[in-house]
Amino acid sequence: MPRFGNNASMSIDSDVLDLCGIGLGPSNLSLAALLAPLDDVEKVFLEARPSFSWHPGMLLPGAQLQVSFLKDLVTTVDPTSRYSFLNFLAQHQRMYRFLIARRDAPVTREEFQQYYAWVARSLPFVRFGQRVGAVEHDGDSFVVRVGQQQQVHARNLVVGVGHQPFVPACATGLGPQVIHASEFGTADPPSAGRRVVVVGGGQSGAEIVDHLLGRGDELPAHITWVARQHGFLPLDDSAFANEWFNPQFVHQYFQLPDQVRRRLLERQRTASNGISEGLLERIYRRLYEVDYLSAARVAYRLRTSTELVGLTRTGQGLRVTLDDLISRQRETLDADLVVLATGYRHVVPDFLRPLLGADDLADVKTNLDYSVRWKGAALGAIYLQNGAEHTHGIADPNLSLGPWRSATIVNSLLGREVYRTGAAESALWPAAGAAGSSADGKDAPLIVSLAKELTERTDEGDELHLIDLTSATDLPTAPFQASWWTVSPGSATQVDRHDAHEIWLVSAGVGRFTCGGETAEVRGGDVLRIPPDTAHRIENHGTEVLSVYSVWWG
Repeated sequence: MPRFGNNASMSIDSDVLDLCGIGLGPSNLSLAALLAPLDDVEKVFLEARPSFSWHPGMLLPGAQLQVSFLKDLVTTVDPTSRYSFLNFLAQHQRMYRFLIARRDAPVTREEFQQYYAWVARSLPFVRFGQRVGAVEHDGDSFVVRVGQQQQVHARNLVVGVGHQPFVPACATGLGPQVIHASEFGTADPPSAGRRVVVVGGGQSGAEIVDHLLGRGDELPAHITWVARQHGFLPLDDSAFANEWFNPQFVHQYFQLPDQVRRRLLERQRTASNGISEGLLERIYRRLYEVDYLSAARVAYRLRTSTELVGLTRTGQGLRVTLDDLISRQRETLDADLVVLATGYRHVVPDFLRPLLGADDLADVKTNLDYSVRWKGAALGAIYLQNGAEHTHGIADPNLSLGPWRSATIVNSLLGREVYRTGAAESALWPAAGAAGSSADGKDAPLIVSLAKELTERTDEGDELHLIDLTSATDLPTAPFQASWWTVSPGSATQVDRHDAHEIWLVSAGVGRFTCGGETAEVRGGDVLRIPPDTAHRIENHGTEVLSVYSVWWG
C-alpha cells in the first residue's frame, strides 16, 4: 500500500500533501514528469527561481550535451510519455529539421533548456518563485516553510536543489573580477583586450576557453588555462565505460565497501568530468589558427599539472599564484579576470541540516531507493536527487540515469512497481532487482512435502514458491500463509508493502534488510519482523544464495 491518500484535487494549500518536491532542476523535473500521470498522488514541486533555468551561466553558444538526447527526462523508463524530448520536437513541428541538423552532432544545451522549460510549463503542480526557508516535522507530516507565512504540509519529501559552486578559499571576496563558471554566461564579464586566467581542466573550463577564443575582434590579450590534471583529458565515452551509467552498475557499486567505492570513483572520473573530444579538437584548431592563420592575435599559455594556491588584488588587477605539481616550483602572473571552473560542493541544504544532522552529503547514509536514513524515517521519507554519488556511483550527478532514479523513487513512494526499474540489459553486470530461485526445486524446504506447493513465475522469469497450507488434506486449516524463496548474489527483491503481519526467517546467506526506512545487515539464522503497512525489501550483497522462509497472517 502507498503511504498516502487519494484526493487528486488537493492543492498547495491543502492540509497534507503526499509529496513535496524542493528544487526543480532536471532531476526533480524528471520525477515530476513521471508522477504527472498518477492522479492518486497529491504533489507539489517548489522552485525558488521565477522560471525554469538550467545552469544559465553555462548556456554558452554552441555548448553541447555529453549524452544522447534519448537520455531526456522520461524516455529510458517510459518511451510513451508525453514529456519526452521527441514529443517536444513533434509538438513544435521541428522533428525533420532536427533530424537533418543533428544527424551527426550532439544536441545543444540551449535546445535541452527549451525542452525542460516546456515540460515545466506543462505541469500544473509546479510552483516557481517559492524559496524554502526551513523544513520541520511536527510528528504527523513535514512542514515546509515558504517565505514569511506560507507553509506546505507533506508526508514525504524529495530534495533536488543541486550543488553549491566551489570557490577556493584564496579566491573569495575579491569582487567582480573573480567569477565562478556557473555565473560566466549571465555576468558576461568584459574580456576583450584583457588578461584572463581560466582555472579548471574539465568540460566547463574548456567551454569557457572555447568561448573566449571565438570572440572574433573582441579577443582577450592573453589567456592562461590552468588544470590540476596531468593533461586536458578527454571524456571516456567508450562503450564499456558507458556501462557505468547502467542501472545494474548502481546495484553493484552500492554493495561495495566505502573504501572500495572511493577508489573506484576516482578511477572513473574521466567518464564524467572529461572534456568532449570534439570540443578539444575545436580548441586546438582555434589555437592553430591564432598562431598561423588569423590576423587577430591572442597570446596564451596552457598549464597542466598546475594548482591555484593564491589570488590577491594589486591595484586595478589581480596577482595569481600557481604551483607546478611536478616540478614543485611556484610562479606568479598578473590578470584582469579570473574564471573559476572549479566545480561544486556536495553539501546538505541549510533547511535540511536540522533533520539530517549533517553538513556534508558524504555523511548522509542513503538507501538504494535514494531515501536517506534519518531518525524520523518511520514518520516520513526524505529522498535525495543528485546527492548520492558516494553510495550510488559516478552516474548519480549525470543526466544518464535521471529517469531511472526518479522511477526508483516513484516505486518506493507507492510501494509498488509503477515503472520497471529491475532487470536492465548490460554486457558487464548481472541483472538486479528481482528475487531468484532454483528452478529445479532442489532447495525446497521440508514443509513442502506436507502441503501443496504453488510456483508463480514473475514477469522477469523468476520463481516464487508459495506453500498453500489451507488446501493440504492431512493438515487442519492454518491461520497463516507461507512461502520460500531465494535471492541470487547481486540481486534484490522489489519493495513490498501490505496489511498483513509477516515474519522472515533467513536460513542461509547474507544481505541487507530494509524495513520502514531502517536498514540492517542480516545473515542465516536471523528472524525479521515486518509490521503491517511497512515498505520492505532485502538485497543479497554476498557471494552465496540468500534463502528466506516467509510466514504471514492477519
